[in-house]
Order: sequence, then C-alpha cells, then structure tokens
Amino acid sequence: MINLQNAVCRSVRRGYILFVLVALTSICSSCGAKARASRSSFSSDDAVAVYDANGKLLAHPDCPAYAVHEVAPTGDLVQDLITLGRKFLGKPYRYRGSLPWAMDCSGYVRYLFSCFGVILSGSSADLAKVTRTVQNPRPGDLLFFKGRNRRSDRIGHVALVVKVQGSRITMMHSTNSRGIVQEELQSSAYFSSRYIRAGRVPYLERTYSAAYREEDEKAQEKLLPIPAQALAWQAPNLFSTSFFGCVED
Repeated sequence: MINLQNAVCRSVRRGYILFVLVALTSICSSCGAKARASRSSFSSDDAVAVYDANGKLLAHPDCPAYAVHEVAPTGDLVQDLITLGRKFLGKPYRYRGSLPWAMDCSGYVRYLFSCFGVILSGSSADLAKVTRTVQNPRPGDLLFFKGRNRRSDRIGHVALVVKVQGSRITMMHSTNSRGIVQEELQSSAYFSSRYIRAGRVPYLERTYSAAYREEDEKAQEKLLPIPAQALAWQAPNLFSTSFFGCVED
C-alpha cells in the first residue's frame, strides 16, 4: 500500500514538473518578440560592415550598436560610433577590461568599433601600429599618448576624437581615476603634455572624402596641443597599479 502511494506521489510530481516546463516554454515563446538581444546573439557574419557605392563604411543593421545599445542609425558610422561612446560616459575604468564595462582605454575603443563590425585587438600601443598617422584628426580618429613616464615615447593611452573645432580637439576616453569621460584635449595639462600623434583606423579611410585625405597628406606641421596650466586635480596618480595599457590622471 505504501509503495503504491509513493508511486502515485512520484507520478504526480513528474506531471507537475512537466506542466511547469510546458508553461514556461509557452511564456518564453510569447515574449520572444520583446526579448533584447545580447552580445552572444550575434555571430561574426551578423556583424559584418560593408562599403556602399560611394565608399562609405556601413554597419550591418542588426549589429550590436543598433540592436543591443539602441543607437538610432543615421547612415554615418562615425557619428553613430560617437553616439554609442557617449552612452558609456561615467562608467568606471578597469585595467584590461573590455566588456562592456568597466573598460580600460583600449578596451573602450575596441568595444565601440566592434559593435559596428570593425574588429580591433590589443593594447593602445597595438592600436597605434594599425592606424595611419594623420596630421589633421577628424571625428572617429584615435589619439595616442605617453603613459606614466613622460620622458618615454612608449604609447600607453588612447582616446577617440569626438569633435574638431579649429585646433581644439574634443575626445572621449576611459581614465583610471574618472572612468569614461569626454573632455577637450587642450584643456588637460596632463594629456596635452603626453600627446604623441593621431591615427586613423584603416576601415574608416574610405569614409573620408578625397579632399580630406589630400589635406592630410599635404599637411606639413604636426598638431601640437596648446599646453594648459596644471591643476592640482590633474596631477598624475603616482600610486596607480595600472601600468600595462593606460596610465593617466
């Protein structure tokens, strides 16, 4: 009698579990259209960026920038790149972090480009190696800086150009004390004194007009940031443990 009761109980439990599983499956199916995509939802084929007839780089309409981070496509990849970058302002810095926060300087830049199907890799020094030096930076270009040792020419930090107005450059980057910020290069005594050069990501070469390219090639003088007066809060953090990728204020 007891064995019969146990068998009935087990049967009831199995039936209940099966009912719950079926119900959950039904709920998930009905909500599928509302589910947000995740990074794992995209294969490398989904994130392909292509060139249009005019040579402009276009991101796949289902790439993470548009589907995950909900950037409204404008047809201008550089502007969309900047729009995505601003969504992370205020996020914390993390040494060698790259997904999607906290991020270090190179991780931040790599992640932004990857969301549009442009895959970059490595540290700020590695990014510098794959870019073409430009004398007149444009939005979307990268700025490279020295690290802790100002007397060394070793690249230790990278930033994304957001706006160029005359000789003034606005950039976004991940700093180890303030997180991801947007600021003017010439207003920072720390970064203007460590600026090395500007570089253009190869994938963006064809998105700039021939006039811009010709202007860059003919430029004779390298951009020299205007030194700003050092402020106490801009002094470098000598006790930072970040020594590999980005060392800044």
